[in-house]
Amino acid sequence: MRLIATLLAALTSTSIFAADLAGNYTVKGGNPDGKGYQGTLVIAKAGAAYGLTWNSGGISTGVGLVVGDALAVAVGEGCAVAGYRISAEGGLDGQWTGPQGGVVGKETATPGVGTTKGLAGDYVVNGSNPDGKPYKGGLSVAKTDGVLRFSWRTGSNAEGFGIEKDGYAAVAWGKGACGVVLYRVGKDGSLNGIWRYPGTAEGSETATR
Repeated sequence: MRLIATLLAALTSTSIFAADLAGNYTVKGGNPDGKGYQGTLVIAKAGAAYGLTWNSGGISTGVGLVVGDALAVAVGEGCAVAGYRISAEGGLDGQWTGPQGGVVGKETATPGVGTTKGLAGDYVVNGSNPDGKPYKGGLSVAKTDGVLRFSWRTGSNAEGFGIEKDGYAAVAWGKGACGVVLYRVGKDGSLNGIWRYPGTAEGSETATR
């Protein structure tokens, strides 16, 4: 019975991962000040990633990618995104893509000595660029009031802004003030998540087809 349950869980996870999220959605959400909002969301394929366009009192655009049953999104022009699963040991395993989507890179981050399961600390990074070339380096993560600050040192250094929930993390970075969204993908294809911009509290959002 345990084997059957494990296989069913694996099949369910795979089917969610492989699901095509492209389409039109109705959005309902809550701003950090507690006020609600509603609107629409259009998700379009962008190679191995997705392009997202919200219309909820204003137009916002972003780029996203799927990791497990989560969709990690960076919001803002010129913003890139990384999405990670968080292992029981505190390691990070995920992928990332640039502002235009298209192909993705892959990355694992192994906790160093003194790094806690709360993600704050130093990591050893191994990854591959979208062109397949490998890279190595370090990653430092700081966590303050639910906000994650990622500092990569991999030859091409970057500073990211992230959030995490239920074993997943989403991180955005770019030239401007990038927002970040972390959705969980439901079996019915709905998206339920949280979002945040630098300097704001957390908001929530649900998107249904």
